[in-house]
Amino acid sequence: MHPAAVVTAGSLLAGCVPHLLVLSGRLPHDLVAGGRIADGRTGRLVSAASVPVLVAEAGAALWAGRRTERARVVGGLLSAHAALTLVPQLLGTRFERRVAAPICGVWLAGASALALSA
Repeated sequence: MHPAAVVTAGSLLAGCVPHLLVLSGRLPHDLVAGGRIADGRTGRLVSAASVPVLVAEAGAALWAGRRTERARVVGGLLSAHAALTLVPQLLGTRFERRVAAPICGVWLAGASALALSA
């Protein structure tokens, strides 16, 4: 297993935690969505959709970590997604800048290392 795959998967799973907290009602949706989502119902729907995507991406990273011929493609796709996700995190709420952006940065670093490992 390539270490970059483990880092990538771990950061993706860590990214699930705020969404699970929104779904459980322990974290207000506007902290996670940075004001981009107006109401709590929509915020919960976005979190509910985000969790399976992040889990699937974590699984893909682990799968690619065992198959070096797939690492470049999967790592590249995950890097692109992380880079696109990082920008709104850096421009978002204090919570997003202090919690979500560092998680996303680790995700980007791990996925980039995975892509370059092949």
